[in-house]
Amino acid sequence: MAGTNRWLIKDGSGNVVNRIIAKESFVKQHYSNYEMFVPIFREADPEVQGRSWRNGQLRKTDNDIRRFSDHPENDKWVAWRKTLRDWPSTTGFPNTLPTQPYSDK
Repeated sequence: MAGTNRWLIKDGSGNVVNRIIAKESFVKQHYSNYEMFVPIFREADPEVQGRSWRNGQLRKTDNDIRRFSDHPENDKWVAWRKTLRDWPSTTGFPNTLPTQPYSDK
């Protein structure tokens, strides 16, 4: 939602009683004690990011590998999936992505 922010809604003592996502005009109209909340995002762990990318690549081929077992490049797909599964145990993990052996275009 464009123009929205996260807000901490507070009671008269300054205690947070709610958190909402809304436009500033709405918050000003409905609340007397509030503060904009800006979450702090930590830099993601490269290994977590690598595994997430790898899991996404495996999910993208889950159905294809079952439906097209007779495809001429099936062996390449199977090898690609094995490479993805083994990738976290390689010395290049997570800085060097495995090379896809086929074109998905």
